[in-house]
Amino acid sequence: MGNHYPFFKAYDVRARVPDELDAELAYRIGRAFVVELGAQRVAVGRDMRLSSPELADALIAGITDGGADVLDVGLCGTEEVYSATFSQEADGGVMVTASHNPKDYNGLKFVREQARPISADTGLFDIEARAYHADFPKPSRTGTRQPLDQRADYIDFLLGQIKPESMKPLTIVANPGNGGAGLVVQELEKRLPLKIKRMQFEPDGELTDLENAYRDAAESVEHVDGLSMNFGNWRFNLRMSNTEPVVRLNVETRGDQSLLKDKADELLRRIDAH
Repeated sequence: MGNHYPFFKAYDVRARVPDELDAELAYRIGRAFVVELGAQRVAVGRDMRLSSPELADALIAGITDGGADVLDVGLCGTEEVYSATFSQEADGGVMVTASHNPKDYNGLKFVREQARPISADTGLFDIEARAYHADFPKPSRTGTRQPLDQRADYIDFLLGQIKPESMKPLTIVANPGNGGAGLVVQELEKRLPLKIKRMQFEPDGELTDLENAYRDAAESVEHVDGLSMNFGNWRFNLRMSNTEPVVRLNVETRGDQSLLKDKADELLRRIDAH
């Protein structure tokens, strides 16, 4: 936990928007990032959350006002910012995302040159302190913002790690949880012997499909860890895994095995149809 902002965690920033993290703070974080790294070029990307475009714009303004140029990756998965930082030999990278947190959260993930992670013991809390105190020396120049379309290069990199010609045809299920990973998966499908069954594939900042379908019948709805809905005699939780690129569904009843099977099948059909 940070010294000034409790939402500065050990490895990233994850906060409620706009109560904790807003455009003004994102701007100051951008300024602080440039100073702490001595950066001249920074790769920036964002996820599909509704608050991400505004936060990314403010972050980029802070970076360029601090004197560094920005390579704007745009809507992407976090791994694409890391890849761009490394391949473009940038001095650092920032991804605007809150990972698996609910839709009213957003945050930031940071890397330095060669896409090396920035954590609490390698500079994250120094960025926090400088942003908090707004301690920014006057820069000698204003940086520029340039779009960076590097997805094709990233796909080439991924394919370079395997032998596509030796792969057998596969039918796989891909569920990016309405996040940014589907943008990469659909490009991989074009170049590999894959038939992909899509689930929650399109980037969607609302993150509300199942919630809307069940809200009227629910006794309670929580977004502490993914989506949790309680209906009295049964409940479910749907969330992205913290460790694997999968979605986890947990369904519980009060010992009613028939209801458990019915509701699990029903939820899976809804997810499958999305």
